[in-house]
Amino acid sequence: MIVTKIAIGAGIVVLGFCCWLAAVGVGAVREGLISLCALVVLVGGGNWLSGRSAHSRRP
Repeated sequence: MIVTKIAIGAGIVVLGFCCWLAAVGVGAVREGLISLCALVVLVGGGNWLSGRSAHSRRP
């Protein structure tokens, strides 16, 4: 459980750093963040529309 909390914390720090770099004007980071957001929306939206969830349920 502690490893998960460390990974989430590190991910938030890296995301914040990438957002800061994008705000400063680094174009490659800005394009990467836009692509990452689009991927999250497309995959999450597809799972939501198909009725899938992270919980393992028996049919």
